[in-house]
Amino acid sequence: MSFLRNPLAWYKRYVELVYDTPTSPAGVIGRACHKALEHYYSGLPKEAAQELGLEYMRTVADFEINFGKGATTKTARRKKREAMEREYLQATAFFLERPPRYKVLAVEHKATVEVSGLPLPIKAVSDLVVQSAVDPKGLDVVDYKFVAAFSPQKGDKSLFVMQAIFNYYTVKKSFNKPVRRFIVHEVKITRNQDGRV
Repeated sequence: MSFLRNPLAWYKRYVELVYDTPTSPAGVIGRACHKALEHYYSGLPKEAAQELGLEYMRTVADFEINFGKGATTKTARRKKREAMEREYLQATAFFLERPPRYKVLAVEHKATVEVSGLPLPIKAVSDLVVQSAVDPKGLDVVDYKFVAAFSPQKGDKSLFVMQAIFNYYTVKKSFNKPVRRFIVHEVKITRNQDGRV
């Protein structure tokens, strides 16, 4: 999707590995949540995993975050950071209250593989690679999305479909086992207006 939007920006970020474009507060929260889940599914207790995600968020410098037009002063940025931490703690608490249980084989699995018929290799990062619940000899790929609102398209969202294709090939080739499902967990960062999660 990034390549289709802006091939030059994609090349700079994913080939040259230059990360100089500020990210949104929601992007920082999402990355911190992923860090927490990475540690949790690697075996750390919930509280320790949550603390490591928070620690990651606090290491992100102000210049790396696009706070928006309303946050031009130090005080405004500090308040925005406090709000980001509250949202992070709320999102991870929602998730870790009843986290899905899996037989985890790999966490944050990165792979680049050649696929017959394609001129370029495929690269993907899988949040979790787990033993499939529908086929003990197969694998499921699990992905987490931390969102402000659930996707109305659900499983038909084009971004999910593209990600599933890339994860399918990289995991299948890496583990030499059939991939049965691509499971997406959307986790809301904020509560509904009526107070429900």
